[in-house]
Amino acid sequence: MEDSGKFDVLVVGAGPVGLVVASELAKTGIPVTIIDKRNKPTWHSKANVLWPRSLELLARLNITDILARQAHQLQMINFHKETQIIASHNFSSLLDSPYPFALTQPQPATEMVLEQNLRQLGITVDRELELVNLQQSEHTVDVVLQRPDKTLENRHFAWVIGADGKNSTVREKSGIYFTNEVVPIMFTLVDAYANGVPANQADYYFGSQGSLAIAPIGPNLYRFATSAFALEDVESIKDSLQKLLNNLGVLGEITRVRYAAQFQAMIGQASTYRKGRVLLAGDAAHLSTPASGQGMNTGIQDAIALGWRLAHVLLGHIDESSLNEYDEERRSHVDSVLAWTRAQTAQVDENSQTLSTTKTDMPSIRQIAQLDVQYGKTGTRIPPLPRSVLRHQNDYDPAAPSVLLYPGDIYSAERWIKEVARIRSIAPAYFQVVDLAGKALEPRLTSISSLGRTALIVRPDQHLQLSIDPANLSVDTFTELGWRW
Repeated sequence: MEDSGKFDVLVVGAGPVGLVVASELAKTGIPVTIIDKRNKPTWHSKANVLWPRSLELLARLNITDILARQAHQLQMINFHKETQIIASHNFSSLLDSPYPFALTQPQPATEMVLEQNLRQLGITVDRELELVNLQQSEHTVDVVLQRPDKTLENRHFAWVIGADGKNSTVREKSGIYFTNEVVPIMFTLVDAYANGVPANQADYYFGSQGSLAIAPIGPNLYRFATSAFALEDVESIKDSLQKLLNNLGVLGEITRVRYAAQFQAMIGQASTYRKGRVLLAGDAAHLSTPASGQGMNTGIQDAIALGWRLAHVLLGHIDESSLNEYDEERRSHVDSVLAWTRAQTAQVDENSQTLSTTKTDMPSIRQIAQLDVQYGKTGTRIPPLPRSVLRHQNDYDPAAPSVLLYPGDIYSAERWIKEVARIRSIAPAYFQVVDLAGKALEPRLTSISSLGRTALIVRPDQHLQLSIDPANLSVDTFTELGWRW
């Protein structure tokens, strides 16, 4: 069957990463087709935590508040050596984020919110449709899709995004090499109901019996991840888990096991995240161990980083070569995530024996929250602006490129008003120009206010591209940065 030849973007995989990148494209009006070989969303618990940076990025899609209303809020993370706390992190210390907490819930609940949001954008997941082959030409990617009855569909897309997991067919059929390192540690994942276990914190234990991570994911529901024992029948798991809790001095009683699975720790990364018109994101691009729950969150960052670039390429605002920067920037960050999750995983060897564990071995709260990401020409992340600052900017879109203008402490109001009007006249029409004159100083604005009189050109992902004196800002400034009219 031949389609009409409409050139749009194909997203393969309707997990969290695929749903986010499809939403990021769809909200800018880019035609998107998203497929998944599964007949329904996953029911497995899988990834269950959203860190602050993911919540900032998902706010672009107007779903963070929805997630916050239904998910469990996490306030603290503790690291233990045996029964002794060696490091403790409180999310309240993250003064530059509007989300000084993490959200936890089973992955199916997160996927449901993401898919509902995508439907509101007019896009429905085409399920039971599997990509079985692809071939690139100069301007298109020709794909072969298959239904359960073996019916084949030949279709053509301008771009294909592989968000189809660790065994990515998109990656394989594109000939992209993947390094895959099996870590000699097997984890048992258990979702269980319990009474008396602390409900506002996550705890990581490293000891002679192996490792144990505990995180609340719902009312009296907890995710336990351990290397201390193998997957057995439900009753044996319940007893083994209770014994481990008792030995570690963890308060609480396991009442019922809801879900259990065996997980082989693996680390891997694709040789490139882009090959021609094929792009990879999430587990299709990289794999990390479950240490500190970074996998889904790293994938969400991929989705946003890829989504805004591809959207602006298709809209003609930036050159296609910008997609190479997606590969470079994300690879740099992923390398750092893989390094410290590998080090954390190495606290337990193949015999479930602990290695040296000290406070300095543990990741910082900013690493865990993924607020340490630095890329772009300056590396600086501009924290999301609070609603109080934007009360006169009703149409402000945090996902659009912006010019943030700040006059400093001393300025002529009349001259400043004229300067703001001038900059609005020379900025590309799809840019937002936000006047921050007279705004109250607060932690999230210190990175702006401390610079004195300045114009900050901010990418759609809220990373600073350029800081410049407003008087020196011209039409050529945007052209030199790669933005088109």
